[in-house]
Amino acid sequence: MEKVFSTLRSFIDNSGKTKFCITCGGMATQEALFDVGDGVTLIEKYCDTCAKKEVH
Repeated sequence: MEKVFSTLRSFIDNSGKTKFCITCGGMATQEALFDVGDGVTLIEKYCDTCAKKEVH
């Protein structure tokens, strides 16, 4: 599966459940959207620091 970066947007959790960064395990503050083909979008959550390093 090839994932192609699409966009990065702020993530605000309204459910009351903490979401964690997939890289470091810290609190997620950003959502990265990736196009994986066939109209499917993958959403990965990152903290601010990891979003700057991991998403391009």
